[in-house]
Amino acid sequence: MRTKPVIGDANVIRFAELIEEHLGLQYGSSSIIELETILAARMRALQCRSFDAYLKGLESVVTMYDEMRELAAKLTIGETYFFRSPDQLHVFSEKALPRLTRTNPARQIRILSAGCSTGEEPYTLAMTLRELGKSAPAEVSILGLDINPEAIAKAQRGRYSAWAMRATPPECIEKYFRREHSQFVLDQSVQTMVRFEERSIAREDYQFWQSLHFDIIFCRNVTMYLSARVLGEVIARFARVLAPDGFLFLSHAEPLRGISQAFHVEHAQDSYYYVLRKAAESPALPRSAALPFRFRNDAPRALAPSMSATSPISASYQTSSLIASNRAGVKPAPVEPAPPRLEAAAPRPSLSLGAALMKAEQYDEALATLEALAPADRLDPDVLLLMAIIQV
Repeated sequence: MRTKPVIGDANVIRFAELIEEHLGLQYGSSSIIELETILAARMRALQCRSFDAYLKGLESVVTMYDEMRELAAKLTIGETYFFRSPDQLHVFSEKALPRLTRTNPARQIRILSAGCSTGEEPYTLAMTLRELGKSAPAEVSILGLDINPEAIAKAQRGRYSAWAMRATPPECIEKYFRREHSQFVLDQSVQTMVRFEERSIAREDYQFWQSLHFDIIFCRNVTMYLSARVLGEVIARFARVLAPDGFLFLSHAEPLRGISQAFHVEHAQDSYYYVLRKAAESPALPRSAALPFRFRNDAPRALAPSMSATSPISASYQTSSLIASNRAGVKPAPVEPAPPRLEAAAPRPSLSLGAALMKAEQYDEALATLEALAPADRLDPDVLLLMAIIQV
């Protein structure tokens, strides 16, 4: 009978620090038991009798790399589905693409899905492009990154369950999928439009993260699971690799206020998104400005954001099932202008409106807006997550 290694809380904390350093994920005190269970399993698998022996086995670059891949697969959850957040997809096709190609119709559009999980997001973008027909850009490249090697392998297979198809328009299912028993197999014409890599967005790699390398970045439901240190580095990295007029799409629960001045927020199609400021418009964030408005995951499992969405460690944490909470007692700094107080007569309740009101610190109005949604809409994972954040 196998006995569980005696680890102790101090070593579990050291283990959490190791994860934060290499994967960028931050764990709260409520995760101690789960982290200890995962650590004990890894120590048994590597035949380590103590935590110090476990650490010693990670001294080489190769062993550390291999172990982080193992941990990424165990610590990240990729709950996502096709055609998620249709409001942002409308902005992508009707605002971002036309603006980027306005002066140069032949411009190549380079899209990054950071934290792509099992591939639903980048494949959705590919199908959206195909649906545009002749109005689509002439040349487009789509890259999906994730830290979880198992998620990347599944994305490359292009086989999905009915649950992943729950928001997919019937006409797209008919055009781009075929049924094989209980699975939906994505057509090769769509699969070939997307390239996948196992890579961590939390790790610097100047050869990959080159200046002006992308035009559009999707990184939704990822940054909320990063530590404050890694979050600042990731957003700065995105600002560096985006073209001067590039677009950044985050989830509604991931505002950049107090985190970066490199972007300004825009609103269209009931959705908020970020556009890179011109260099002259981007003052540096004052040293005294802390990261005042961060979400922290205290659930047993963290969803790895695109830490490695395609590299030594990549994960696309498109999961809204975890409850995030903002740090208590700290008010958002007025670093970035807040969205306007949408005071139009009888505005239509929507997730985007609730998020906008929350960003404007109108918490009661935001909660009332979400509670006014139709019963079915209130069960949407993004709505439940936003309501939980507002009520913290």
